[in-house]
Amino acid sequence: MISQTARPLIEVLAEIEDARQARGRRHPLVAILALVCVATLCGYRSYGAMAEWGRNYGAGLMAALGFTRPTAPSAATLYRALRGLDRAAVEAAIGAWAEEVLGTLDGMPDDAAAIDGKALRGSRKQGAAGRSRRRRTKPTTGPSQGSASWSNTASDAPAATNA
Repeated sequence: MISQTARPLIEVLAEIEDARQARGRRHPLVAILALVCVATLCGYRSYGAMAEWGRNYGAGLMAALGFTRPTAPSAATLYRALRGLDRAAVEAAIGAWAEEVLGTLDGMPDDAAAIDGKALRGSRKQGAAGRSRRRRTKPTTGPSQGSASWSNTASDAPAATNA
């Protein structure tokens, strides 16, 4: 449940200082940051992939994200726009926004947890039993709440506990 509303992410992104020179700016920084956020949420990690993602969705999405031109920026433009940013300031702004969003959630159980896992590299080679690592994370605190290792069979996986 949501007890109050948090500011939209686009407003937070608009507060981030643009270190680029005025000459040659073709795309607003807030639109570039919005494109990067949305493309990253969709699984695109490289500048080229993000630029391609923007091109694939066309002028409608570009306008909705705040672009003043109908075409998405190139990978080189994304790189140049992002390299001049103060990373600490961007992380602080987005982190504060995320905390604000989490603060609006009402009724989040204290024992809620997210569990993530992966097979350990090289664990299946030469007949070795597959091994996995699982990590438990509380949505309200974020950091890892511990990890465990076990074989990749369902009967060996321990149940998630409130540790």
